[in-house]
Amino acid sequence: MTQDRLSHRLRGVLSRLPVGLLALSIGILGGALAISVTPYAIYVPATVGEFIGTLAVAQASVLAIVFSVVILAVQLTASKYSTQITEFYVKSPVFIVTFGLFLVSISFDMALLYSYPLLSESAVRTMVYVAAGLGLVVAIWLVYFIRFTFTQLTPKGIVSMFERELTPARSRRLLRANQGDNPVETEMDHPLLPLHSLTVQAIQNEERFMAFRALRELGSQMVQFLEDGERSVDTDLLESMYLPVLTVYVPEIIEIGHERKMEEIAEHGFEWMSRIGRAGTQTSQDRVARIASDGFEGIIDRYATDPTKHQPLVTAWEKWGQLVKELCLDAETDTIQHVFSGLEQQLNRIENQEYEAWVRQQILFSFFTDIKRCHETLLERFGPTVAALDVSWDRRFLPMNGDRARLAAQLLLKCRNLFVVFSSIVLAHRIETDDYPIRAPSFQGIWADICSATARHASRGYTRTIYEIYIEVAVIAILAERTAEDPTVDVGEQIEMWAATLARIARAEEKEPLVAAFDAVLDDDTMRYLSVGTHTPIADTDGYPELVERLRTVAEA
Repeated sequence: MTQDRLSHRLRGVLSRLPVGLLALSIGILGGALAISVTPYAIYVPATVGEFIGTLAVAQASVLAIVFSVVILAVQLTASKYSTQITEFYVKSPVFIVTFGLFLVSISFDMALLYSYPLLSESAVRTMVYVAAGLGLVVAIWLVYFIRFTFTQLTPKGIVSMFERELTPARSRRLLRANQGDNPVETEMDHPLLPLHSLTVQAIQNEERFMAFRALRELGSQMVQFLEDGERSVDTDLLESMYLPVLTVYVPEIIEIGHERKMEEIAEHGFEWMSRIGRAGTQTSQDRVARIASDGFEGIIDRYATDPTKHQPLVTAWEKWGQLVKELCLDAETDTIQHVFSGLEQQLNRIENQEYEAWVRQQILFSFFTDIKRCHETLLERFGPTVAALDVSWDRRFLPMNGDRARLAAQLLLKCRNLFVVFSSIVLAHRIETDDYPIRAPSFQGIWADICSATARHASRGYTRTIYEIYIEVAVIAILAERTAEDPTVDVGEQIEMWAATLARIARAEEKEPLVAAFDAVLDDDTMRYLSVGTHTPIADTDGYPELVERLRTVAEA
């Protein structure tokens, strides 16, 4: 170990010791030494052996009793929360200094006890005063040590101990020591496992304060690991650090928090997952964002079929949506595409799940709102780049050649596919139950925003396809108003509502994409997007051409 490292470590230890107590200790020893050489020093040669012997025995007894009780208390606390508590405690500077002072004082007393007959009277007098000063210093440190121990073994003190000891630098050292191992297989060696154990145990003991502090420290460590300027961390190291936390530790904390009726802890866990994912993107570590997204997907998979976990399921969708919105701002295209693929898979499963009405409504509404915002962000971010592409927007996927513009275009198509899947679910539910899973005006309003943003930022070809989907959605929504009991019900108001949006956008932007969209919708050879129950294919639905023409008349007026 170099001199610089030794100096740095010494400064670190000294910085964690009470300055006032150190100064007092030095003052006591200096004072004892000064008094011993004055003519006023009290000194009885006949009692030196008895005094030093009693002092040594007393200190040895106190050392044995106090430290035995302290170690027992620490072990009990460690068995309750985390075994790392013992390691952190015995490495604390206060423990080391107090224990060291006892050993130094006892050793000094024993040495003096056996050697004082051979020493001069002045030397013995000086050493007796030094021994007495050491004894007083030890007594003062013992009082502080006991108070320190009481403080450290409280919930607040335990979390503070972890905050001091678990640093990003330490985490990196441990991870690099295990690098090359499978992250899942070495999960027990993860540097933040103690914080996870502490959080879980605090929840089970219903200690809310400790659970909040420990979870906050766990999340802060994850974010700080990225924000400390470590830009060259390789993928294996990132996975070793983040995969267990975002797919095992935090999901387990969320689940236990929900089971123990601590919903605020569960929501706190979701929030940290989203924040860690965002921090990954903001520090150019998109792999972390992918892992966070996969963590949300895993939670949704587990909760989807459990009716007792609908509230955390809704929260998971909401926080996942927040993360996706942030990723669309500055994440790499392949990361966004990965997340969109996961969203589409989960969205397709919603159709087959039997959720309570409020659950389905909240999931679908928050999801649609978030994806609408993602679409707007992608249009603002990549609109000019994509507009220059000469591609056919009618297809669902584009052949990839690594070109950035094509990758961005593929993201827009992925987003468009999510709109199609979402709308199919909403309309199928409307037809089967005679009710919308989200409020009808909100459904139409979100689609109006999508069309408006697309017309402002996208190419004519892409705008036309969004108009086509909007028209198909409008037709099925209007047809759903006609029930089997009354197929002749007037749908004029519905036509006005859906067509007015197109008319307003066409007046504000270009009209050509709208005209082309109506032509395509009425063309039997054009691919249709929606597939909803009895309206498959939509072009074969009774009254389809007439309804499209009525929409067109109002929209192009």
